[in-house]
Amino acid sequence: MGVTLKEIAAMAGVHRSTVDKVLHKRPGVSEEVRQRVQQVLDQTGYRPNLAGRALQKQAASIRLAAILLNVDARPFIERGIRHAVETLHMCPVEVAFSSSAFGDVDTQVAQIQASIEQKMDGIILSPLSAEPVRQAVCRASESGIPVVCTNTDLENAGRLCYVGENAAKAGRVAGRMLGEFLGGAGKIAVITSTSALRAGTYFLYVRERSFLDYLHTNFPQIEVAETLPSFENPSKTYHMTLDLLRQRPDLDGIYIVGGGVGEVGRAIQEAGLGGKVKVICFEDYPEILDLLREGIVTCTINSNTVRQGELPVRVLVDYCMQDIQPSEQIYTPSEILVRECLE
Repeated sequence: MGVTLKEIAAMAGVHRSTVDKVLHKRPGVSEEVRQRVQQVLDQTGYRPNLAGRALQKQAASIRLAAILLNVDARPFIERGIRHAVETLHMCPVEVAFSSSAFGDVDTQVAQIQASIEQKMDGIILSPLSAEPVRQAVCRASESGIPVVCTNTDLENAGRLCYVGENAAKAGRVAGRMLGEFLGGAGKIAVITSTSALRAGTYFLYVRERSFLDYLHTNFPQIEVAETLPSFENPSKTYHMTLDLLRQRPDLDGIYIVGGGVGEVGRAIQEAGLGGKVKVICFEDYPEILDLLREGIVTCTINSNTVRQGELPVRVLVDYCMQDIQPSEQIYTPSEILVRECLE
């Protein structure tokens, strides 16, 4: 009988999850440990028994935890997850959904810890950018539970992969669009959903930073007159935008980094500024498409959040059943939408 993964770990003096990382060339292992584990693998001639693992998984459901944030993207990511589960025929998949408020680090950490204690087969996570969350993801990985980050990423946490938009590219595209619509000059406001990564999400920070860098380089005559944090709170976003429009009648454009587009649009409509203030935002949610048709939103950049729910399920099933190692980053393509696209 061949040597097992558990026996390889014992010989190398490491956890079995560390052996798994070395086998699949994943980060999170020092070079000294990697060489030690690889030496044991070479000496024993270990090869994963993929057929046996697949048969074992076919006999029982794959249990996944979906830990999402209560933001505009959540129902669309959930829809994608459910669709993937319904259309998979390789094996039964069970998904336990949980969610937390934007910025609620303690709840998200508790949800990850509960998934570890329940020995889930995998975790689909929209992570907050906070050190306790990163540590919780590391604990899941060390426990042998693969984590796929969706819609937003988490650096240096040992997650299996990231599924979502290329946030840096999306921010640059947004900068190009707003710069062109404003003719290269004007005053704008940035409605952000985070503040220097404090309990926010990494991709929103990257969206904002790359947008600002692009404007600075390519449209230096566009002035960022206001930066307002909404923290994904609908009521706050609406009232904040109303106040902004009253106080800054000279405003030419608004860049919405994350959610709250419907609330910003409602404020612009009530202020009678539809079409005057150019608005650049993200996604193709129904309320955003309505605002696009009405000329309130000038351009939206869609990252396909439904697909960001589907792909993590397929990645985790392939990984659990057949040890198929995904790319570290799986980008969903960005789609630029203007009103004429909907006619």
